[in-house]
Amino acid sequence: MKNIFKIFIRDLKSVLKNWVALIIILGLIVLPSLYAWFNIRASWDPYGNTGGIKVAIVNNDKGGNLQDKFISIGDELVEKLRENTSLGWQFVSEEEGNIGVERGKYYATIIIPEEFTEETLSIVNRPIKRPILIYKVNEKSNAIAPKITDKGVTTIKSQVDSNIIETVDGVIFKILNEAGVSLEGSKDKILKLMNGIISLNERIPEIENIINEAADGSLKAEGLVEKAKENLPLLDETLSSSDSLLVDTKNALEKSKGALKEVAPVVKSDLELVNRELNNLEGIINSLINTTIDKNAIINGLDNISIKFGEINSKINSVLKALEPLSKFNENIKEIVNDLNLASSKINSAIDIIGNIQSEINNAKPIDKTKLQEIKTLIESNKSIINNILNNYDSTYIPAINNAIDELTNISDNSIKLIGEAREAIPDINSLLDTLDKALNLGMEDIEKLRNEMPTIKSSLGEISRKLSTINNEGEIDKLLSLLKNDWEAVSEFLASPVEIEEEILFSIPNYGSAMSPFYSTLALWVGSLILVSLLTTEPHGFKEKIKFKPYEKYFGKLLTFGVIGMCQTIILTLGDLYLLKCYVLNKWLFIGVSILSSIIFIIIVYTLVSIFGNVGKALAVILLVIQVAGAGGTFPVEVMPSFFKKVNPLLPFTYAISAMREAVAGIVKENLTRDILMLLSYGVIFIIIGLFLKGPINKASKKFIEKLNESGLIGH
Repeated sequence: MKNIFKIFIRDLKSVLKNWVALIIILGLIVLPSLYAWFNIRASWDPYGNTGGIKVAIVNNDKGGNLQDKFISIGDELVEKLRENTSLGWQFVSEEEGNIGVERGKYYATIIIPEEFTEETLSIVNRPIKRPILIYKVNEKSNAIAPKITDKGVTTIKSQVDSNIIETVDGVIFKILNEAGVSLEGSKDKILKLMNGIISLNERIPEIENIINEAADGSLKAEGLVEKAKENLPLLDETLSSSDSLLVDTKNALEKSKGALKEVAPVVKSDLELVNRELNNLEGIINSLINTTIDKNAIINGLDNISIKFGEINSKINSVLKALEPLSKFNENIKEIVNDLNLASSKINSAIDIIGNIQSEINNAKPIDKTKLQEIKTLIESNKSIINNILNNYDSTYIPAINNAIDELTNISDNSIKLIGEAREAIPDINSLLDTLDKALNLGMEDIEKLRNEMPTIKSSLGEISRKLSTINNEGEIDKLLSLLKNDWEAVSEFLASPVEIEEEILFSIPNYGSAMSPFYSTLALWVGSLILVSLLTTEPHGFKEKIKFKPYEKYFGKLLTFGVIGMCQTIILTLGDLYLLKCYVLNKWLFIGVSILSSIIFIIIVYTLVSIFGNVGKALAVILLVIQVAGAGGTFPVEVMPSFFKKVNPLLPFTYAISAMREAVAGIVKENLTRDILMLLSYGVIFIIIGLFLKGPINKASKKFIEKLNESGLIGH
């Protein structure tokens, strides 16, 4: 043990006394850190700078017509892309786009053909034809850029799909809305006319008596007939002006029935997403209440909760948009709407509390845990509301939604049918009233003729009156108008994208550079150990007295020197990651500790190889580096690699060093961290045993071989 420390202390004194050696050692300490820092910084946010990747957009779309409305989906798409900064969109002619992508000026060109809108609108005009976007990509220009542009064209396709649905449904629901507005203005006239016709039918027996008494000169029916004739032009005017509108309304309702039937399952899916998010938020707020976390972590946690609250509120509002039109027809649906409005109000209150807490933190005030508890109470209250809705959804609310939709559909169908029949009957009613009017001034012969025709008149008028009486009250008319009058933009937007993907990220890392820091830091530590064995000797030299060191003394004596330098390398590296680059690391002390452990293990492995095998050991260390860079899963998932790397992955020290650092960076899974540390320690134990038992015999056996090799003058120490 004494000789071991003698070797180490001699090396330490040599460094401190020799300024050249000191500069070299300092360089060796800093150099691996530079290697890691430059790579981490270069990859900090590569996908956040994709605005410089130029993609040409060629819009040849000529547009098309839907219900006398001109639409150009190509122009709408271009307008949306002008606001999109995810890629460097370039709006050019087709010739320039084709030449540009061929010569590498653009990474890709997307062409919107002339018939794009026409093919899109074939969904309502028949026969249906799928619209096509032409995508040209130059894969020679860069290995990664085509993958990014592929994502861009997928995004465009998604926007186009949404635009198609929103545009077509938007026209349908706009027609319905216009019909409702038009009919609402004539509601009083329609009610007055309906009442007049029904009243006339009810007094037919009286009119028959009047006709029978006509021979006696009775004129009692004259005033009644005149009133009916006064109201008849009102009906003719209203229904004639609404003729084409009624046809469009009926067609629109038929097209929208299927979409309305999808409301119930979509609403349930949205509520289940809200419930899951509330459960996640409850876990986050509990961690903030029950643990001691630094100020920045509190702020980040509250920011995350506030963002999630906004997303939940948006989801609740989309459900309310879908249900509020139906709530007028069903008490159970009205109950859901009231509960969701209450939940939205509680979320807004929680967001206000978060704002107050953040303001207090910014003003250096202590964190008030009671306010965090208030947020937790609001979350629990909302969970109770949503769970109550979901527990009763299938048994109570789905039938209620379907019944309300069926009622709306029946009301609209019957109303449109009856109003249509009423208009068809206007000529008959007009003729009937003229006949009655003339009859009052006819002689006995004509009165007798009228009396014979009265059964037919009575039957026709009775049938019309019976049909009109089914909707002859203001409540039924209001239901019809409520169905027709809608926020057509909101409804079409909802149906264009009824389901959203609520992303749930475990162990979130805010940027790509921080996510890559475990790999580049691990790589730098191995490179640091390689540099040490390349420049520093693994054999003890420079002792004035001749000491015959035993192999294990040489081994551990120099290992201490390499280990201390390696620890210095690691401390500089990790502190730079944390405070110079400001990498996101959730557990800083664990990150530093795991890095030091990894460095020591790498030093043991590389030093042992070189100490035993000399220059051959250096070559082995380089080979190990190459295999580990490819096979440790530091960049690409090991599952996508060739079978060789899949097999060697569990055997590589890099695999466990990178994994342990990731636990420190993003969040600890105890089982994973324990496995990684035990595996790293096992590598250290194995190579120390190899060094103890093989250094002496192999050094002795290879002495003549090394001397002969050195005679060539090509190989150093």
